[in-house]
Amino acid sequence: SLLLAAATLSAQTVRFKTNLGDIDVALLPNEAPRTVDNFMRYVNRGAYNGTFFHRSVRNFVIQTGGFRWSGNSPVAI
Repeated sequence: SLLLAAATLSAQTVRFKTNLGDIDVALLPNEAPRTVDNFMRYVNRGAYNGTFFHRSVRNFVIQTGGFRWSGNSPVAI
């Protein structure tokens, strides 16, 4: 599993610290201010901490935040 914790690096970059290495996410507040604001609300309240990636499509998307581990099983948040 790929466990996550998110920390803000600057106003436009968020770093997800995972057990397989860090992922930096560049934000575009001028192009998508409401999306960035919404995403940062999740980050600032710790919503991604302890979650894992549950969907990955090469060169397209990685998706997280919907599940956490409970014992040996994933559970929906």
